[in-house]
Amino acid sequence: MKIINTFLLTFLFAITVFAQAPQKMSYQAVVRNSSNNLLSNQTVGMEISILKGSSTGTTVYAETQTPSTNSNGLISLEIGSGTVISGTFTSINWENGPLFIQTKIDPNGGTNYSITSTSQFLSVPYALYAKNSGFISGNAGEIIYNNGTNWVTLAPGTAGQMLQSNGTSAPSWKSELVCYADRDGDGKGDKYSRFNTFSDSCPTNFVTDNSDCDDNNASNTAATPTANSATNRSANSFTANWTTVNNATKYYLDIATDSNFTSFVSGYNNKDVSNVTTLNITGLDACTNYYYRVRSVNSCGTSTNSNTAIVDTFQCKIFNYTGADQSFTVPANVTNLSVKLWGAQGGSDLDIGGYGGYVSGTLNVTPGAILNIISGGGGGSWDYGNSAGGYGGGGNSISSCGGGGGGRSAIQINGSDLVTAGGGGGALWTRGSNPGGAEGTGSGGAGGSTGDCWGSPGIGGTSYTTNPLFTVAVSQIGANGANVTEGVNGKVQLNWQ
Repeated sequence: MKIINTFLLTFLFAITVFAQAPQKMSYQAVVRNSSNNLLSNQTVGMEISILKGSSTGTTVYAETQTPSTNSNGLISLEIGSGTVISGTFTSINWENGPLFIQTKIDPNGGTNYSITSTSQFLSVPYALYAKNSGFISGNAGEIIYNNGTNWVTLAPGTAGQMLQSNGTSAPSWKSELVCYADRDGDGKGDKYSRFNTFSDSCPTNFVTDNSDCDDNNASNTAATPTANSATNRSANSFTANWTTVNNATKYYLDIATDSNFTSFVSGYNNKDVSNVTTLNITGLDACTNYYYRVRSVNSCGTSTNSNTAIVDTFQCKIFNYTGADQSFTVPANVTNLSVKLWGAQGGSDLDIGGYGGYVSGTLNVTPGAILNIISGGGGGSWDYGNSAGGYGGGGNSISSCGGGGGGRSAIQINGSDLVTAGGGGGALWTRGSNPGGAEGTGSGGAGGSTGDCWGSPGIGGTSYTTNPLFTVAVSQIGANGANVTEGVNGKVQLNWQ
């Protein structure tokens, strides 16, 4: 019996460096008897050893098996799956050679080995080498690289990282860097203008901060709008206008009757007008000046106040008391005026002078005509003597006890009254049953009456006209005196279209 010492060793290769390496090695051999005939379909006994250093070197692993030949005398087995005599197959250091395989065979299937053969491993089984070599072993996700001297392990990266190398230095995991546009150069970026990079830093004009509320405004506050001039002014309305502010979400509007914004028009103190830049304002008085200002709102907050826009009175003229006659020229194409007149109040004593009368209506006029305007003056209060009547025909006190009568307010042409609001009567010195000052008339209220200085509050003035050019809308007699400020002057208001 003899063994043909030709070995066909086949190896299982690792598909990738991460594949699971098999813990055994395939081995095949053909067995012939002494007549050189194949030993077919027969069980044989085998002892297989891995030797280190030489063909007679140290045994690092040994096992026995009892394989059977096939019809062609071929035995096929897996080294590492037999009965272990010594060593551990998985601990063989395939890198540290040379290594030899020694086989002993008993053709009768026992352990009386009569044939021995030893051969060197000229090629190390790759998968086994990879599994047991120092630089391949490690944990899932690790990367092995050579730093020029040794094989080094790089720990696994985190989700989203990228493996990066410049070709000369060691590879490294790189996290993604998010950069935001910084247009105004304030170090804060626009969160809506971003891009991602694996570079060490953001490029010029980009930053990692995304807290800028307005990237076109380095102050990081809401920009202040400009209040433009009002348009479409009418007797009771106008249109407020202002400039657009980038990124504004809405505007606040203030409207007042004074430039210090202490007397707001109802509903227009910090009014939210939404995201518009024009708004029509109604329900106004033609003879009142209005003031408005705006503020913008965006993600930065609320801006400072804009400039103040002034809305002048609309085709209106008010004549307050001056102590002298005033004049008004009727504008071209105007044939009627809407007029309002208030007579002046009578002077006080211990009681209060009567209020002046009030009249309103429509006065027919001729374009270019010159009207004379009288705004009555309040009657004089008692001062240990006769008290003077107010400008506009108010009567003097006829008693050392009473107040002067209030002056009338009137519109005249060529020295004649067209419409008049009478002044209030002056008050007497003390309360009593005697009458107070005479009621105001077209020539003004008379002073307090004579007598024993016992009297009552002044009587209010009447209003009247006898001129057919005037159509009365409202005519009121002034109220009797009350505990309010006395001596109030009259006035005249004209409106036209």
